[in-house]
Amino acid sequence: MTRDVEQRRAVLLQRCAWQREQICNQINSIEEQLGGVERGIRIVRGLTTLPGLLVSGSVLVMLAMTGRGRAVQLISTGLALWAGTRRLMRGRTQLAELLSDPDR
Repeated sequence: MTRDVEQRRAVLLQRCAWQREQICNQINSIEEQLGGVERGIRIVRGLTTLPGLLVSGSVLVMLAMTGRGRAVQLISTGLALWAGTRRLMRGRTQLAELLSDPDR
């Protein structure tokens, strides 16, 4: 009986080792796939810290896709929207300050 138990234990230990190896292989595969995603995230984060580069790239893409005349029109419209949004946000902040300060 003890021999049967020892054989069963040996088989189970071999199975455990094989399963551990399979899990490690799957984990390595997943990590390799996520490596590309992480690299992409790092690139995007780097681009967002360089707004000049981001704007320049956007302008070049617009020029290539729409032509010069249309790109200039889109850029001027975008700048007007941006300036208007900034004014609106500043006004909103000032209004909030006025409403929160009863001494004014």
